[in-house]
Amino acid sequence: MKQYAALVVLSLLLAGCDAAKTNQTPAVSINGQRVNVEVAQTVAERSRGLSNRPPLGADEGMVFVFPEPSTPSFWMNGMRFPLDLIWIANQTVVNITSDVPVPTSTVLLRYTPDQPVSHVLEVNAGWAASHEVQVGDQVIFSGVP
Repeated sequence: MKQYAALVVLSLLLAGCDAAKTNQTPAVSINGQRVNVEVAQTVAERSRGLSNRPPLGADEGMVFVFPEPSTPSFWMNGMRFPLDLIWIANQTVVNITSDVPVPTSTVLLRYTPDQPVSHVLEVNAGWAASHEVQVGDQVIFSGVP
């Protein structure tokens, strides 16, 4: 009986750990709209980005984290779906590049912010417009460096 009780307690503890992990999903919120994100923090992760991946869910994205403010260039190499790029500095939207198309030739256009940024949020094309995201909006990071 003691072994059964110990097993039940252990099961409950493990279930609680899984629930805690779920609540720690990295996210970015703008205008009260939460986007669950994958974090691209290393050079390799930022270089790979969302290339050669299936489309994102409705409120999913990828946030690129830069060790210090910079003006990175983004391209759509290997992309299978169009994106909005939301450029962020000091937890504020500083620029939006909307409806970046999937490349149709081997010539890859580059997209760069107007000023140094610390983060770039990639979401499905049209997300920024449908959620009325504008330059100057505040950004809240949860579980994102």
